[in-house]
Amino acid sequence: MANLYAGPVQELIDEFGRLPGIGPKSAQRITYHLLKKSKEEALRLARAVARAKELVVFCSRCFNIAELEVAPDGSVQSPIINHPLGYHFFELLRRLITS
Repeated sequence: MANLYAGPVQELIDEFGRLPGIGPKSAQRITYHLLKKSKEEALRLARAVARAKELVVFCSRCFNIAELEVAPDGSVQSPIINHPLGYHFFELLRRLITS
C-alpha cells in the first residue's frame, strides 16, 4: 500500500504495520481509531507501553515474561522477578529436572 499520508499519521501507520499480524489496512484502522480518541486516552496507551517496556523483561531461565519490582524509592529491583506462573511452579520443575 502506497503512503497516502505525510508526517505523524503515516509514521503511526508505519509503526503499527511493523507489529506482527498487523497489515497495512489494520494499521490504518488502528491509527484512525486512536486519532478519534481523546488525547488523554492516547497518552494512557503510550504510558502503558512505556511502563511495560521499563518493567517487563524476558526471564533468562524460563524465557517467559516477568515483571521487575519497583522499590519504595522508585528504583527498579532487577534481581527480584515476579513470574506470572509463580516461583513455586519453577522451583518444583527445577527439582524434578535435577533429581
